[in-house]
Amino acid sequence: MRARLALDAQGIPYRAVHCVPAISEPALRLRLWDFRGRISVPVLLPEDGPPVRESFEIAAWGAARSARPLITADNREGCERTDALSNRALEAGRARTTRLVYDDAAALRESMPPAVAALGPLGRAIGRNATWDLLRKYGAEGITETEALAQLRGALLELRGAIAGREWLLGEFSYADVTGAMALGFVSPHARAPLGPASRPLWTVESLAAEFADLVAFRDRVVDEVRRRRKA
Repeated sequence: MRARLALDAQGIPYRAVHCVPAISEPALRLRLWDFRGRISVPVLLPEDGPPVRESFEIAAWGAARSARPLITADNREGCERTDALSNRALEAGRARTTRLVYDDAAALRESMPPAVAALGPLGRAIGRNATWDLLRKYGAEGITETEALAQLRGALLELRGAIAGREWLLGEFSYADVTGAMALGFVSPHARAPLGPASRPLWTVESLAAEFADLVAFRDRVVDEVRRRRKA
């Protein structure tokens, strides 16, 4: 979502292709010609250049081609700092939510492609294996829910301090706002987030959503700004 929102806000057209953890990985490795080590999305596959990996680099690629860039020479350091903060929040949230999905049959079924979910018990086994592989891939299989929530809350406290009552993190709307806003994805998913009824509660931490209601409002403001710029 960080990469997509950044491209949207900068007026860069793209076609989104969903990648299912573990299941889609062999084809992605082939596209990237990378058969060793960890591989993850997002990946941008431009028609006129090499693949671009990671949300920040995709946003920077778009900024270099946009009349309204979100990453500039003046704000790059602040964007990088906020991106690292967002990554800490997302790592903690991913660890907690993925483990909850692993243990919830209904949420696991919602997270699988329809063709896999239709396989019944075999589909559930494939889904559980893919989910556990995702935990191991990010070194999250040993993180407890208490540890994940503490890391998530700490990152949100830093984000609140960085905003310090301003509308935008760096004074003007930038990639820092996009990446900072996405830190709320595992606290209070946006109303438009494509989550099913069994999955959404597992992506939500009601206590943190209430404590950081100001940041949830900030996230919604960022999404609205991206939508406004996309239509401009």
